Amino acid sequence: MVDNNISTKYYAEQFGVVGTGLWYQLSFPNPISAESYSMTSANDLPARDPKDWQFLGSNDAVSWDTLDVRTNQVFATRLLTVNYYFENHKAYKYYRNFISAINSGTLFQQAEWRLIQNEYLSGINAASWASMMTGNTRTIHRIWDSTFYAKPVDTTNSIPVSPNLSALRLLQDYDDRIKTVAISSWGNLVTTLLSDASKKVTTTSDEDTKTQAVSLLKTDPSSVFITQFGDVINARKQYGSANNTPEFLAAVNKTDGYIKEMADAIKSRPNYAKEEWIIIIASTQGGTGAGSPVDLYPGFVMIYNPLFKPQDLTKMNPAINVKQEDIARQILYWMRVPATAAIQTGSLWLDRFGAEFIK
Repeated sequence: MVDNNISTKYYAEQFGVVGTGLWYQLSFPNPISAESYSMTSANDLPARDPKDWQFLGSNDAVSWDTLDVRTNQVFATRLLTVNYYFENHKAYKYYRNFISAINSGTLFQQAEWRLIQNEYLSGINAASWASMMTGNTRTIHRIWDSTFYAKPVDTTNSIPVSPNLSALRLLQDYDDRIKTVAISSWGNLVTTLLSDASKKVTTTSDEDTKTQAVSLLKTDPSSVFITQFGDVINARKQYGSANNTPEFLAAVNKTDGYIKEMADAIKSRPNYAKEEWIIIIASTQGGTGAGSPVDLYPGFVMIYNPLFKPQDLTKMNPAINVKQEDIARQILYWMRVPATAAIQTGSLWLDRFGAEFIK
């Protein structure tokens, strides 16, 4: 059933005759967080399809938390994959699906079952990245997992987030001479959400991301560079961040060094003195932002330009409430591109720099 092949299926007899149903489960060496799963109907006989089930999570395979409950589900066609989404922000070692009813009879079958991990390879939350790049909340962009496909997903699973919502698309549509670069080890981020970048670079690690970024920043004529690092959040999830955890601090310091190398690369550009660079550093998790859970909102945002004077954005009058969905609007403002109606919730605060930030 978990073989990446919908032409095969799991088949069981005496459903409901022995016991009250059946279950299948996945186990992992370390706990992972998931917010969705998919089920694929088998090739024939809809009577055997699952109809009612409970999706469960556990860390000891003894005590189980109910994460999702479905009743009266119908698979309209054969070999149909349906995605199911639920709210979950806890990591589990075991995930179990308990089938309590089928359409009819005593024979059960199912072609495929997939768990969609919330904490993906690069360790940064997909919904937050979508908010940053579209200027909208999750309820508008509808990105919930690392596939970057809007919920509900279309039946072919082939339509990513609407490109006209991306800041990169808005830049391109306004003036195709504005060139942009996206660099990350997280392949889905580069090829879906940031697919409108003029130059897309998928790397093998954070260090490789830094190396590629430094090389391009020195000479590439592009106007916008977007890079993503995941080692810090991965270290926090593996080792924790309380009491100055050594592994977490090491990841922070290493990433801080990467950012310094990138800033130095910008300053080494032949025409740096004539260019107007702004550096925006933002985290996508760990803050208190608007809404819940807090892990979906930024812990901090830093804005740098040589002419800016140091100050705390949150202590200004009026204070600046930094949300990750504001980043798209700041990028457009700095590039002198008007924001469109596509950006529905992001607020512009960078325009205050002229009056309050310049030294």
